[in-house]
Amino acid sequence: MGRDPWGRPYRYKLLRSSDGQPVRILVWSEGPNERSDTRSSEFDIALSAPRGSIRFGGDDIGFVFRKN
Repeated sequence: MGRDPWGRPYRYKLLRSSDGQPVRILVWSEGPNERSDTRSSEFDIALSAPRGSIRFGGDDIGFVFRKN
């Protein structure tokens, strides 16, 4: 998946539906401070939101990919 702008590997998480099927992939960087500033509740929002949106906190950056 490559490296973030600070040279570290991106983090990722599979988001699964209630029946266990993978439906989205969340890919993010913890930014230059190497600390997760995104609340874990945002991962639940990314799963349930129609477009898989998420608000990354602090200097975290990332993307949500929807499984086709």
